[in-house]
Amino acid sequence: MKKIIEWFSLIIIAYIASRFSIYALIGLSIVVLPLAYHLGRKEKRALLEISGDITKSSKEIELDAVTLRSTSAQLTESGNALSKISTVLEEESIDVSDRSKSISQKADQSLTNAKQTLNAVEIGVAKAQSLQISMEHSIKLVESLQNQSQDNEKNLVSIYQTHAKISDNTKLIHDLVLQTRILSFNASVEASRAGEAGKGFSVVANEVGQLAELSSQSAKAIEEIIRSSENQIRQFLDHASQMRKTSEEEVQKIRKEMADSLEEILKGMQSIQSEAERNFQSLQSVHKDIQSVDQSMQLFNSQVHELREISEKNTTSTTEMERCNSSLGKNSENFSRLMSRVLALATGRKIINISPKLAHEKLKKFQILDVRRPDEFHDELGHIVGAKLITLNDKFEAELNRLDKEQSFLFVCRSGGRSERAARAAQRMGFKKIVNMEGGMLAWKKEGLPVDKAG
Repeated sequence: MKKIIEWFSLIIIAYIASRFSIYALIGLSIVVLPLAYHLGRKEKRALLEISGDITKSSKEIELDAVTLRSTSAQLTESGNALSKISTVLEEESIDVSDRSKSISQKADQSLTNAKQTLNAVEIGVAKAQSLQISMEHSIKLVESLQNQSQDNEKNLVSIYQTHAKISDNTKLIHDLVLQTRILSFNASVEASRAGEAGKGFSVVANEVGQLAELSSQSAKAIEEIIRSSENQIRQFLDHASQMRKTSEEEVQKIRKEMADSLEEILKGMQSIQSEAERNFQSLQSVHKDIQSVDQSMQLFNSQVHELREISEKNTTSTTEMERCNSSLGKNSENFSRLMSRVLALATGRKIINISPKLAHEKLKKFQILDVRRPDEFHDELGHIVGAKLITLNDKFEAELNRLDKEQSFLFVCRSGGRSERAARAAQRMGFKKIVNMEGGMLAWKKEGLPVDKAG
């Protein structure tokens, strides 16, 4: 009796772990414990084996549960770390975005400044070209003035030489006139002294007087020429004065143009200097922003490295959880099978597994329950003729409760796994004649047995 109680204590613990209702467990214990007391040696040995299997599965589930709790804690910690990193990355992303916009704006401003600098340079070049033209014009004007000055110098020399010759000739004429007049006077005196004999001298005196008169006229003509030359010289002087005045005005005008051009060039150079300083400041600011973005990118890389490490840890943890879940699933399935064996021993309601070929031979003895999904029921595998579709889901047990538990039922699915779970559910619910088709419709098709693909 003591051993039986120990066995069923283990069974109760395993039953709790397999997520059965505590009320169902108590009811099962009330029914099973008295029956176990009357079991034969063979049944007790079977219960002992089941108890050992349950103990082993319990330990495995406990280990898996510990692993799952540890892995869950690691994933929670990783989740918190990822949340913090995500917050940091989001803040850095916003900061980098703002800095990128700032860099873009400053780059646009630098481009605008560069265009303004280029315009200032173009204006400076135009002013310099204008100044060059003014200087060339000034050079040509100075050359023209030099040429005119040389011509005037030549004219003055020529006039000077002419006046010198005229002056010499005028002196000679005056001397001749004076001598002629003296001769004429002396001749007249001698002629009057001589009387009749001096009439010839009188004629000579008259001729000489006429000659003196002609000389006097010639002298007057020469004086007229001199006066004319003086007029020409006066006109030349006036012309020279006008040219000097004009050249002075031109020089003043050119000087003003050159001063204005130089002032404009100076302003342009100052503008270029200001634009260059602004460009330099913009470039310094852009450089600082780029350094800041570079630091942000380094932080990004560090955070990405941490994310990669966390991701690798999460991958390991996820793999471990998948392994634990798979192990728990298998252990849960083993528990379910063990409890099915316990129920079979306690109640005599066993689940019989048969092959598709044997099931086909005895189809008329069963009500066929196909527990697949509706889309599977109508897919290329088809379904057994006369099968009823009751999908294994939350409403499955409610559907089973509508059926007669005294009848024989053949449970079918795709490969035999779901039909076995459905059969165990029917066993717990009190169905007496339960048969599971091993291998499901895949094995049925492999045997080449007939199917119905209609709705």
